[in-house]
Amino acid sequence: MYFRHLFYSKIQGIYFEIQGTYFKINALYFLPHALCFFRYAEPLENHPEIFFENPHLLPCRTLLKFRFAA
Repeated sequence: MYFRHLFYSKIQGIYFEIQGTYFKINALYFLPHALCFFRYAEPLENHPEIFFENPHLLPCRTLLKFRFAA
């Protein structure tokens, strides 16, 4: 299984999105893979469409988007 979008926020924790639904992911499971994930990370501010579709993410300034092959 792969994540299409994976988000990390110091405020909201780690979660991923599948077809518009967000699921929390266990941080302890995430940590061993953090270096691999952060290699593909980019600031979510580069993707204003995500904020438009998900206004509840606007307060999160530390949010990152992780890109994976579709």
